[in-house]
Amino acid sequence: MNKSSALGFFIAFMVVYMGVLHNSPNPGLFLDTHALILVCGGTAAAALIGFPLPKLARLLDFILYKVIFDKSRKDTHIAKDMILAYRNPPQGKKFFEVSPKSHPFIVETSIMLEKTHLSPHELDKILTDRINYVKKSYLDDAKVLNSLAKFPPAFGLLGATTGMISMMIGLGSGGADQIGPAMAIALVATFWGIAIANLVLLPLSDHATKVATEEIHTRNMIKAAIQLMVDKKCSQERLVEVLIGYLPLKERREFKKYSKDIADVNVHESTEGDEITNLQISEMTEPGHEITQPGTEITQTGTGSFKRKSS
Repeated sequence: MNKSSALGFFIAFMVVYMGVLHNSPNPGLFLDTHALILVCGGTAAAALIGFPLPKLARLLDFILYKVIFDKSRKDTHIAKDMILAYRNPPQGKKFFEVSPKSHPFIVETSIMLEKTHLSPHELDKILTDRINYVKKSYLDDAKVLNSLAKFPPAFGLLGATTGMISMMIGLGSGGADQIGPAMAIALVATFWGIAIANLVLLPLSDHATKVATEEIHTRNMIKAAIQLMVDKKCSQERLVEVLIGYLPLKERREFKKYSKDIADVNVHESTEGDEITNLQISEMTEPGHEITQPGTEITQTGTGSFKRKSS
């Protein structure tokens, strides 16, 4: 769970506890089974009537994996994955190397490009369609949560109504002293209906909308980077500038420094290899001495110069 959601649920719990239960002379009154069954059971029944079971199951997945056990990575980390994928040479038939822990969209696209040859136009259409499907999925979750939020207050009012009916029935025999406790029990259902709608369902609906916006932004960044990497003329500088356009302003400098460090490491390794070769050549002092490398033969002539011959 991200820090913001965890803090929000903690504050909601403290509001209910400190503002309602802690100051109540009878906190157990708020756990009235009649009220809880009407609000929770009625909302569940309305959800099953109004929405198909697979959609509700997908909503449960959203709550589990995007709210409670959310492991989403920052866009900056994903952009770094794209730079590493570009810098590392592909192995075998792979289009580019990616870590299994990378964003699922990167892994999915990499596997697709291994198996299928696509024109730039076809690749753009396929990636756009997949992004739109993800957007629709998250927005559907938001709509379902927003629709469910209207049921708890309504069933809370139903609970209050049934409680008042019971109170009126016993009013003649119980006397005026029974009106207060009976009215309190009747309003418990209204309390839980309002609390569940405004502290759980509506915030989850807003969270689903936020997740949809962030996920589409991330996938558009990945799409732009992959389309550029398909181009054989792609350079790391162009890739970095494209990725920077999708990152927050305060993280751009750090990312640019990271990409420069990666480039400097590769340049250093390449230069180091050249220095070793030059050192081997400079150590040859006797005419006719040879150093053989794969596909190349370097021979020192009697005049002290070097002659290269390809095998």
